[in-house]
Amino acid sequence: MRIAVVSNNGEFVDGSFGKTERILVYELRGAAPDLIEERNISLDLYRGDLRVMMRSMLNDCRQLYAADIDDQPAEDLIAAGIEPVIYDGPIVAIRNF
Repeated sequence: MRIAVVSNNGEFVDGSFGKTERILVYELRGAAPDLIEERNISLDLYRGDLRVMMRSMLNDCRQLYAADIDDQPAEDLIAAGIEPVIYDGPIVAIRNF
């Protein structure tokens, strides 16, 4: 299963979904998540439409982990079929979360 993670340093889930400029995409398999890619977020490319951006950039992810997600973006994630998960801790621990 692929997940999206908001991280400022690549080690911890420590960012707010509404303020991040990048999303790290991991594959959950084995003992720890495997980093697949880093995706830069630019709402300008999507004319400021968060829903379009999520369908386009996160459509292969089943969950999004962030330290903070506001209510409306969380609802938009759910509508796009992505489960928002509020989590503040090490990325390697997500497998056991």
